[in-house]
Amino acid sequence: MTAARKKWRGAAAIIVLENKMLMVKEKETGGWSIPSGGIEEGEFPEHAYIRKVLEETGFKVEIEKTLHSELPST
Repeated sequence: MTAARKKWRGAAAIIVLENKMLMVKEKETGGWSIPSGGIEEGEFPEHAYIRKVLEETGFKVEIEKTLHSELPST
């Protein structure tokens, strides 16, 4: 018998300012990535993008353009 797989919902943000892209350094691996993480239950993707950027960088951002989403938005 196989266990039902829970769908993971994630959000990521690409932030570009003056032709430079914001990246975060992963503590565990030392690698670089864009700010990202899970979407909380009941949270809209747009709110998750903003929350993840704030949590990982301390920057307050606004969404200029959504590149892709398979989830309902606000």
